[in-house]
Amino acid sequence: MLNRRHLLATTVVLALTGITAFAQSWSSQYPELVFAKVPDENASGTAERWAPFVNYLSKELGTKVTLRIANDYAAVVEGQRAGNIHIAMYGPASYARAYITGAKVEPFAIEVSGDGTKGYYSVLYVKAQAPYMTIKDLKGKNLCLVDPNSTSGNNVPRFAMDKMGLDPENFFGKVIYAGSHENAVIGVAQGTCDAAFNWWNDEQESNLLRMERKGMAKAADFRIIFKSDLIVNSPMAYLTALPENLKTAIKKAVLEVHAKDPAAFDKIYEGKQLPFVEVDHKAYEPVVEMIKFVDDAPRGALACPAAASWRVPEGPTMPGALLRLPPEQLEHAFSVYAAAVAAKRLRTALGLSCLLAAIALAGIGGEVDLVKLASNIDRFPNYIRSLVPDLSWANFGADVAEWFWNLDVWLQLLADTLLIAYLGTLLGAVGAFLVCFFATANLEPRNSIRFVSRRFLEFCRTVPEIVFALLFVVAFGLGAMPGVLALAIHSIGALGKLFAEVVENIDMRPVEGATATGANRVQTIHFAVLPQVASNFTSYALLRFEINVRTAAVMGFVGAGGIGQELVVAIRKFYYTDVSAILLLILATVMVIDLVTEQLRHRLIGAERRP
Repeated sequence: MLNRRHLLATTVVLALTGITAFAQSWSSQYPELVFAKVPDENASGTAERWAPFVNYLSKELGTKVTLRIANDYAAVVEGQRAGNIHIAMYGPASYARAYITGAKVEPFAIEVSGDGTKGYYSVLYVKAQAPYMTIKDLKGKNLCLVDPNSTSGNNVPRFAMDKMGLDPENFFGKVIYAGSHENAVIGVAQGTCDAAFNWWNDEQESNLLRMERKGMAKAADFRIIFKSDLIVNSPMAYLTALPENLKTAIKKAVLEVHAKDPAAFDKIYEGKQLPFVEVDHKAYEPVVEMIKFVDDAPRGALACPAAASWRVPEGPTMPGALLRLPPEQLEHAFSVYAAAVAAKRLRTALGLSCLLAAIALAGIGGEVDLVKLASNIDRFPNYIRSLVPDLSWANFGADVAEWFWNLDVWLQLLADTLLIAYLGTLLGAVGAFLVCFFATANLEPRNSIRFVSRRFLEFCRTVPEIVFALLFVVAFGLGAMPGVLALAIHSIGALGKLFAEVVENIDMRPVEGATATGANRVQTIHFAVLPQVASNFTSYALLRFEINVRTAAVMGFVGAGGIGQELVVAIRKFYYTDVSAILLLILATVMVIDLVTEQLRHRLIGAERRP
C-alpha cells in the first residue's frame, strides 16, 4: 500500500513538473501573447467586453496576454502576417482576407449563436417609415456599408447584389464606408444614408439591439428589407508558427471559458451566445471563394596684441579684454570662470540625465521594444516595395495606365479634398480674423475678454482635427461637411494665435493717431492696423491652406469625405498599387500647392518690406 501511495504521489509530481516546464517554456519564448479584436462598437466598449476574457487566458496559460483593440480589420491581418499578433478574433471575411494575403493563421474556435446555429445574417436596414420594400427600390439612393473587410457589412451584400444583377457603385447614388456597424446605423438615423447593411443573429441579438441597450438607437425606428443566406460565424485564430503545446493550451482554454469563467464569457456576449466550439479552415472555404469573387469584381575672433606679454593659464578660453588684467586678477577671473563652467556642465549633465531617464520611462510606458524594432525594421522597406507595381520599358505606357486605372475617380475625389481644405481654411481665416483682435494686449485692454479669447483659441487648436471630424460625423453624418467644419475650427485656433501675434507687433503710432482723431474701434482697425498686417495675414492663411490640404487627405479615414476615404479602402483591401497611386497623386498635389503658395507668400512679404 505504501508503494502504491509513493507511485501515485510520484506520478502527480511528474505531471505537475511537466505542466510547469511547458508553462516555463512558453514564458521564456513568449513572455507576452497579444490578443487582437476589431471593435464592433466603440473601442472602449469592446475593451470592456473582452478584458475579463483576456485576464482568464493569462491565468490559464501562465503567461501575460495583452488585449489590443485594432482600428480596423486590415490592422489585425497585417499584425498577424508580421507575427506581432498571436491570437485574433476575426470576422469570417477578414479571416478569409488574412488567408488570401498569406497570413499563417489557423482558426480553432467559432462563435455559436443563441439558437445553436454557427452562423448569422447580413440584413439591410431602412427607416421604419421609409417607402422602400426591396433593394431595387433604393435605386439612386445612398447606401452605407461598414468596412471593405466586413463580412456582413460589405462582402456578403456585394455578393448577394451581384446575384441580383446589381452593381452597387452604379445602382446607388453613393456608396459610403461608415467604418463600423454602429456608424452605419447612425448614418441611416441621421439621413446620411437611406439604407445600411449590418449583422443580425436572431430576434434576440443583433447590433441594433445592442445599440438600443446602450441608448444609442431605437430598434422600432428601423425595418429590415433584406436578409442574406446564413453566414458562418466569426472565428478565433492563432499563428500557425506557435508551438503545438501552446496552441493546444490556447484552444483548450477558449473552449472551456464558459465553464471555468462564466462571468468572463457572459461579459462578451451578454448571455446571448452559446459556448465556443472547435472549427478549422474548411468551414471558411466558401467565404474565401466569396472574397476572391468580390476582389475580382472591381477593379572668428581677432588675436589680442598684448596677450603675448602675459602667460595664459591652461584651461577655458577667456575674452581678449580680460587678458589685459594683472596676473593676480587674471588668475582669479579664470578660477571663477572655470567654476562657473564646471557648474554649468554639471547642470547640463543632470539635465541630460533627467531627460534620458524620462525617455526611458516613456519607452517603458509606451512598450517600446528596441529588440523587436531591430528585428522587424526590415519589414518596413519590404512593405514600401510591395506598393511599387511591376513596370517594364516594353509596356511602360500600358503598365502606368493599369497602375492609375481609376484616375478619373481619384482626381474627382482629390478635387473634393481641395474644396474641403479651401472652405475649411476660408471659414477658419474669417473666424480667426474676428477673434484675434480681442486676444491682443495692445488693442484689448479688458483682461477678462483677452483671457476668454485666448483660451478659446487654445481649445480650437489643441483638439486634433480628426477628433473634431469624428464628433461632426456623429452629429451631421458622413460626407464632406464634417471635414470642412473640423478644419475650420482648428484653423481658427491656429490662425487666431498667429494673427494676434502679428497685431501685437505693429507700430502703435498710427493707432494712437487714429484714436486721437476720434476714430472708433472698427475704424482704427481698418485704417491703422490692417494696412500693417494684411500681407502677413494673407501669408499665414496661405500657409494654413497648405497644411489643411495635407490634413484633409486623411479626413476620409473617419468618413469625412475626399480622397482619404478611397485611400483607406485601398489600404484595408490590400490593393497595394492603388495605395501608391493615390499617395503619388496626393504628393504631387501638395507639392504644386506648396510651390505656388510659397511664391505668393514671398511676394506678399517682400511687398510689405519694400519702402
